Amino acid sequence: MAPMDGFARRLGLLIAFILVAVPNLARAQVVISEIMYDHPGSESSGDHDWIEVFNAGPSSVDLGAYRFFEGGSNHTLNVSQGSATLPVGEYAIIANKADIFKVDQSSYTGALFDSSFDLNSSGESIGIRAGDLSNVDGPFTYAPQDAATDNGSSLQRTSVSAQTFTASSPTPGTGGLTGSSSGNNSNSTSDASTTSQTNTTQQTQTSASQAPVSSYVAPPTPTIFADAGADRTVIVGADTEFDARAYNKDRQNVDHVRFMWNFGDGSIAEGPAVLHHFDYPGRYAVMLDIAEDKFAASDQVIVTAEPAKLAFRALPDGGVEIHNLAGRDLDLSGWIVRAGPGSFASLFRLPPHSVILSDSSVRIARATLGFTATAEAQLQYPNGVAVAPAGEAMPTPIAAPPPVPAANPVAPTPASSRQADPVPIPEPLLDAQESPASPEIEIPAGAGSTSAQVAAAATSVAGSLAWWLGALSIALATAAAVFIAKRFGKGEWDIVEEKGE
Repeated sequence: MAPMDGFARRLGLLIAFILVAVPNLARAQVVISEIMYDHPGSESSGDHDWIEVFNAGPSSVDLGAYRFFEGGSNHTLNVSQGSATLPVGEYAIIANKADIFKVDQSSYTGALFDSSFDLNSSGESIGIRAGDLSNVDGPFTYAPQDAATDNGSSLQRTSVSAQTFTASSPTPGTGGLTGSSSGNNSNSTSDASTTSQTNTTQQTQTSASQAPVSSYVAPPTPTIFADAGADRTVIVGADTEFDARAYNKDRQNVDHVRFMWNFGDGSIAEGPAVLHHFDYPGRYAVMLDIAEDKFAASDQVIVTAEPAKLAFRALPDGGVEIHNLAGRDLDLSGWIVRAGPGSFASLFRLPPHSVILSDSSVRIARATLGFTATAEAQLQYPNGVAVAPAGEAMPTPIAAPPPVPAANPVAPTPASSRQADPVPIPEPLLDAQESPASPEIEIPAGAGSTSAQVAAAATSVAGSLAWWLGALSIALATAAAVFIAKRFGKGEWDIVEEKGE
């Protein structure tokens, strides 16, 4: 009987080993695949903390019977979304606050478990345990990384067999893990698929084990967005303010962001609010790039730069008039009216929201200017560059002279039959105020004096006056000749009769 007793003892030990070892082998298939330990702005509460687990084994598991080990405690898992059964090759999320996780990751539709834990941003020991508190994965200590600290990134496992992680944008419910924790998932899958199953549940498990594991990795969800403002039309040479904004998916402003501008004309600038002017007319694609750590975004606006189409003159009472010839409303906020070209001359700066309607004028009184405007007054861009003097930006309209009549000399006649020829009387000069409107004047960017234009106009005026003076002189001479001829051509003589003595 002793040999039988020894055999029975060994058989009992073998059975006990199988009973203990087989469940542990089955449990060893669930691993921690992703860790969100430091959600932006939530270090103190941990409400946004979550981990992802992956079933790398040959069969489905009831994850509701497992425990999440963290901070020296074994946290229970309560189903919040989906099923407690985790199929082979599938992921599930264990969140500290399931409701908050649904808000943070609104597109997630997989299995979700609610628990209660607070991951340490400096790293701590975590693991997955079975219902009897035996270890399934871990415990191991994750190490925080700069790329995953307080910027929205998570730690993601590189393989099932290694407990190493890299920082990347969160991918809850997806990933590239395959195989079992023993590193032989293909054999386990093959064995499961070839084993005869009679139970309906076992057949479902076999089909699940044969299902291919997707390698698709969803693109990271954008975390910051850029806003460069709306498309706009600006005046060539005039500084325009460009304001930028960086915000998150909740439309909240994001701080500590770098703003870079490319204005499409070879110029760049840095900062959320910058000034820029375009030297030439055209349409420009203005690009804004923002960056926060490893996250970046961009935005584009179209800017149309047009020449300044304005007329400017000094009024007789010492005020000034600015006329909008652009065919659209113009905002001249910050533009300057200066008493003269000198840098120390008195000036008046147009207040914010100074809009001149299309084809309309604005008159600024002397009392408002604070000085008396003369022909020396200038309209200037906000940066102090002169657009043009008052006398050149809106010159007095000048009527074109009529064509010169052809010369027709008259043959001399006897004084007794000489008649007064009709004298051409020139039309009166058009009054400057009744002259036709001057054509549209485009003022180039940063224009200085336009004395050449004034000289040309003065030459034209001088030529016109000279012609009229010549014609008037001829008319006067002709009238004088006629008068003399009439005076001495009467044929009247006073006869003095001499009487004899």
